[in-house]
Amino acid sequence: LQEAGYQVFAIDLIGFGASQKPTDVEYSIELFVQLLHDFVHEMNDRYTNNDRYSSYQDDTVPWMVAGNSIGGLCSLGLAKALPEQIQGVVLLNCATGMS
Repeated sequence: LQEAGYQVFAIDLIGFGASQKPTDVEYSIELFVQLLHDFVHEMNDRYTNNDRYSSYQDDTVPWMVAGNSIGGLCSLGLAKALPEQIQGVVLLNCATGMS
């Protein structure tokens, strides 16, 4: 994908993979979606100041997101929160909730 000109990010949500695993945090889909939402906004701020993305309206860069398991559920939540920006969602083994 990078060779085709796309920016690619692989995100470890807090508590998963190589990320920190604090014990004083209440893990929830809402928390994960908010973290992804903040990430998208931070990346938009960085990339809309770049000539490559100067043609996008309203300082928003279109996104395609993908997620596996809980990441799939979070991707759906992100698409709901940012419908103008998220142009597509790929779900892999999508979870239906957290217990």
